Amino acid sequence: TGRPDAGEVLASLERETALAQSFGEGRTAYRVHPLLRAHLLLDLRRRHPEQVARLHAAAADWFAARGQPSRALTHARQADDDARVAELLVAHGVALVASGEHAAVRDALGVLDRAAVRPGDPQIALLVALVATDDGAPAAVRRHLARAGAVRPADPDLATMERLDRAVALVLARRSGEARRHVDDALADARRHGRGYLAARATSVLALVAAADGEYRRMAELAAA
Repeated sequence: TGRPDAGEVLASLERETALAQSFGEGRTAYRVHPLLRAHLLLDLRRRHPEQVARLHAAAADWFAARGQPSRALTHARQADDDARVAELLVAHGVALVASGEHAAVRDALGVLDRAAVRPGDPQIALLVALVATDDGAPAAVRRHLARAGAVRPADPDLATMERLDRAVALVLARRSGEARRHVDDALADARRHGRGYLAARATSVLALVAAADGEYRRMAELAAA
């Protein structure tokens, strides 16, 4: 809001009511009760509609600076700031896909597509291909990878996903020994970087490798993991 006493007002609300609750390091951030938040937002839209987009943009920057790109994308979309959405996707899109945040990336890509923002950007095309991979759309993957061209960001998550895709291709080519080595490397990388979604995906590919080798008990154990 820009009010110099905003912190004092929120602290007073927390002490005297259940409408606000501080959280995080130093208790300097606040969650506002959903009913109060809805009322304040409606009042802001009625009194100062021009401020809504500015505040959403500020929230997008705040969440991005604190390592919460998914929430930053949500606010950037609500701010109707397509350029900010594109910047966040380029900076954090691969990590979001690797974390299983496909919906956030898909929604943001939809915004850029409808607004025709950066239509020829190879990094955006690469993100579209990654989402299409998890959607099981090989034709779309090939089409967008062709648009992405030779762009290969130096990103450990992307390298892990490439290893897993290569492993699946090797299993289909009946080269399960090579596939297992790729999956083992991918699983180690996923765990090292704290990517739970990629670790789970690697485990499922390991189950596929076990099935290809006739290790059905091992396949069942991995599928249940």
